[in-house]
Amino acid sequence: MMSIQTLAYLSSVVGLVIIWMLYERVGYRPISISVPLLAPYVYLRIEILYAIIVGILVSALLGEIFYRYLLFYGLRQFFIYNIISMLVIFITLYTSINEEVLLLSTLPGLFAYDVHSSRNRVRTAILSAIFFTLHVTSLFILVNILRVV
Repeated sequence: MMSIQTLAYLSSVVGLVIIWMLYERVGYRPISISVPLLAPYVYLRIEILYAIIVGILVSALLGEIFYRYLLFYGLRQFFIYNIISMLVIFITLYTSINEEVLLLSTLPGLFAYDVHSSRNRVRTAILSAIFFTLHVTSLFILVNILRVV
């Protein structure tokens, strides 16, 4: 029987393939590429959901300020979104810092950057939130089905 971690890993791969197929179909990325990486991790450690949400919101807000008022563009902008995200995750999860949190800490920044750089920010944010919810829900259902079998 597969472990929950293995299912989470495989669901990340499937999620990335789905986003890739959507990209090939519509010609742009309608969902943040960080979502298939965040969703299984949140499923495995639900207690960090608040840190991810705070990381996304703070990164988006401060990243937008850097973009509009300090004229950060391109790779500088990408770096600032990720640095802000890493600092927010560090502050919110200080007591449980480990290598997983280190790897996770840039994903909220990537999410905020993907939304900022998309053609339609609101649509990308909404579709990403929907995909995140569906991903976590389907992983929950799959794990519980496999437990019964």
